[in-house]
Amino acid sequence: MMCLNVAFHIALSENLCRGCFFSVFQEIYLRTNDPRVCNIVSFSDAIGELKVEAAASIEDGKRILFRFDRAAFSFKFLPFKVPYPVPFRLLGDEAKGWLDTTYLSSSGNLHISKGNKGTTFVLQKQTEPRQRLLTAISSGKGIKEAIDELISLKQNIGQEPELEDGEWQMMWNSQTVTDSWIENAVNGLMGKQKNWLRSV
Repeated sequence: MMCLNVAFHIALSENLCRGCFFSVFQEIYLRTNDPRVCNIVSFSDAIGELKVEAAASIEDGKRILFRFDRAAFSFKFLPFKVPYPVPFRLLGDEAKGWLDTTYLSSSGNLHISKGNKGTTFVLQKQTEPRQRLLTAISSGKGIKEAIDELISLKQNIGQEPELEDGEWQMMWNSQTVTDSWIENAVNGLMGKQKNWLRSV
């Protein structure tokens, strides 16, 4: 079965709307008694959102079928939802759609979907701080921020993990070139670190 059978979130317009006061995204919930596809326009944390929902089902293990059936505004300043009046039943097939999962990586972190209107989505599972650090190192950008984020998360957990025995490959260091040729040479040789904390 190739279909992602979990809730996931697709940012649809993040790159198209830099500086705007709203974002558009999609949430898909399949492991529930009421499987849903939800298209959401979030105006801001202070205002609220418009959610257009569809009943969903899975066909052949990789196609998500959906039919829009309700919509409402949720304003932060109101204790109730305000219906968004769309006559979904009168829209017929225009209220229906599907998403095919055409590729799913063996790790489950990357998948490609195609929609009934021809749109292709390349989706990566939201990365954890460790992965963000590795990505920052490979791109050479945002390394300090990624290190700070990872360190702050570990400090909030409170429990110190144990350093594993074995050989560690150095991926990056903050050492800059200095006037000392010997220091630069030593830094250039420091590619690996061996840690044997327990008897071997």
